[in-house]
Amino acid sequence: MSLFWSMLLTQLLQIIIRVRESLAYLGQLEPAVRAKVIAAYEDGLQAAFWFSAVLSALTVVSAVFVKEKRLSQ
Repeated sequence: MSLFWSMLLTQLLQIIIRVRESLAYLGQLEPAVRAKVIAAYEDGLQAAFWFSAVLSALTVVSAVFVKEKRLSQ
């Protein structure tokens, strides 16, 4: 791996670690980098939301087909 890519990877990992530790670090980032970090968070949250929404819908649909059994006394 070239020195350039090694340094870039080190910087990216440092940003990831610091942002995960505290979102206050976002204020210290350059505007272009901050925008990319925020976009990454938005993409992750959107994916998690849609996964949860689909899973919830599948749960409701599957619950419709569950047959109810009366409890015997």
